[in-house]
Amino acid sequence: MQQWEADDARRKHMARFRRRDTAPELALRRVLHARGRRFFVDRRVSSRTRTRADLVIPRARVAVFVDGCF
Repeated sequence: MQQWEADDARRKHMARFRRRDTAPELALRRVLHARGRRFFVDRRVSSRTRTRADLVIPRARVAVFVDGCF
């Protein structure tokens, strides 16, 4: 299996971005909470992957990924 590793420039660039609590994510959370939806924040979707969803609504079996901070 091939291992991927980022160079130093890419690592420094990506380190500037916040992992959670970005402005678009907070706006979405406010709207969902006002509508009575309950959710988990920054939670793993599956034990088999390293991916973490920004919002997870377990009752509806929905995982939301907010990619608006770039």
